[in-house]
Amino acid sequence: MGNMQQGTGFVFHLDGAETEAIRALVDDLDFTYGNAHFDQVYWQCALAAAGLPSRLRRALLEMKALLSAQEGYLVVRGLPLPPELPPTPRGKPEPENQAVDWCRLLLVTLLSQVGFVYSFKGKVDENYVDSIFPIEADGQLQAGSNKTFLEWHIEDGFHQASADWVSLLCLRGDPAVETHIFPASAVTLPEAQMEQLYQPQYLLRSDFTFDGANRCARQVAVLSRHRSPEIVFDPAFMTSPTPEAQAALDALHALVNREKRSLVLAPGDLLLFDNRRTVHARSEYAPRYDGSDRWLLRGLVLESKFKARDCFPKEPFLAY
Repeated sequence: MGNMQQGTGFVFHLDGAETEAIRALVDDLDFTYGNAHFDQVYWQCALAAAGLPSRLRRALLEMKALLSAQEGYLVVRGLPLPPELPPTPRGKPEPENQAVDWCRLLLVTLLSQVGFVYSFKGKVDENYVDSIFPIEADGQLQAGSNKTFLEWHIEDGFHQASADWVSLLCLRGDPAVETHIFPASAVTLPEAQMEQLYQPQYLLRSDFTFDGANRCARQVAVLSRHRSPEIVFDPAFMTSPTPEAQAALDALHALVNREKRSLVLAPGDLLLFDNRRTVHARSEYAPRYDGSDRWLLRGLVLESKFKARDCFPKEPFLAY
């Protein structure tokens, strides 16, 4: 199992006509992005998505239905971006910007074909489509804004409402930064270690993206026994009850590091992955903190808006 390469079936390339059709679709949206009225934004984007190129809509549907990209992730290349983006922010809250909100509308339109875009109560940044960029003060933290190796994890695995799908839209790239992906289906360890990972014995604590009043923890199994297994793996925030359980976790960690798939995101790339069946990480790098650093937009997606509605900042989609 080598690193992912173009042409393996996990990379979808838009042609020039498709890129311009998507640009025109987003340009024609007659509403603005906003957290306060996000339920309306979502549904209007979902209605507009009927105008997306049919080849792209099919790729997203096949991804959701697990008919393609069986390892749980898809890269869409060639998405349009505004001709001028502001400098990469250096801290939060980031300045409001019309061009960046245009990109948020693009992402919500695409994700509406997969599920419901959402956020959590108690998030430090409750933006439904939030930004990921390096922050100098966070350099050594285990957070997306750091510069050290961002450890393997699923998004919000400690939370009962963790995402089914996660998306990363690249606004500004860095050729020195790799995003790593590993599918649960590729886990092959000795039977005794697999049995340890199947047990709901690992304590997973919340990370720094939740405020203090909303920090939480839960006991989890690392792997499920399904034919297409699910995974909850976050070694930076996970503790084991016994030496045997820790040895199994360490063996999995070594396997994931050894057999990972890696890719570099360029501007206009969208990475969409199954947050139940894959784990992801990011390489160490050297940000400049001068407005030119790597910048992603992230959207979290649920397949059902009802499964976790008590965890949302407000009752979702009440107007509809």
